[in-house]
Amino acid sequence: MPGGTTPQGGNVKLQQMLAWAANTFPVPAVGANTSATQTYTVPGVLPNDLVDVQLQGHQAGLSVSSAWCTTPNVLTVQWVNST
Repeated sequence: MPGGTTPQGGNVKLQQMLAWAANTFPVPAVGANTSATQTYTVPGVLPNDLVDVQLQGHQAGLSVSSAWCTTPNVLTVQWVNST
């Protein structure tokens, strides 16, 4: 039976990395009604990986708009301040 060429479990590994790295992500200063991007070194993250960044607690008005990887080991997160 033919199989895929992508190893299974890739997303699980990524989720584990982000859960580990989430505690070390410094949040940039984001002015009211603006957004800002910040890059983080996340070993093992690759372009086209699915990423899901979640805050570990509530911060009024602050949210994650999106996150992406265009360079190996570098994650870019867009932070939004809606206050």
